[in-house]
Amino acid sequence: MFITITRRPLTTKESHMLAGETKQSLYIGYIKPQIWQDLGDVFIACYKGVLIGVCATVSLVGWVKIGPFIVMSSYQGIGVGKRLLTHVTTYFKNINVYLGSSNPKVIQMASNLRFQNIGFVKLPREVKLYLISYLLQRASWEYIVDALRKKLTSKHFVYKYFIKPKNFKL
Repeated sequence: MFITITRRPLTTKESHMLAGETKQSLYIGYIKPQIWQDLGDVFIACYKGVLIGVCATVSLVGWVKIGPFIVMSSYQGIGVGKRLLTHVTTYFKNINVYLGSSNPKVIQMASNLRFQNIGFVKLPREVKLYLISYLLQRASWEYIVDALRKKLTSKHFVYKYFIKPKNFKL
């Protein structure tokens, strides 16, 4: 399968499609179309011109945060996520990288890419401040209900935090 990965903003149509996908995913909280639209630095995986996966990045002081990161449900399990995460990690090889997820597949990919699993307390200050502001930005009744529903229905809802210091060899 020939997959292209480009770095560009999302279209309005793509943002709405991704919002719907996050509602269906057990491991990512609902993300409103406007929040997807506001993510300016996005790596997009396409197959035959169709969006099949997205990995947004956010630049912080001395760090890059990876996520939200999602592969469309009809393309999961065929290596799209691995290819996309590897591409983004390689792109930012000279910058400290942070990734957090409750998705067992993403957790396994992060481990395979030799990210270091650390607890929230050990996260750099810049990353913690961003995470708090991001949660406040996303806080809405719809998000809270969605997060609670997913937490109660998922048997594997354990959020893990990963870092990869710059110049870390893959």
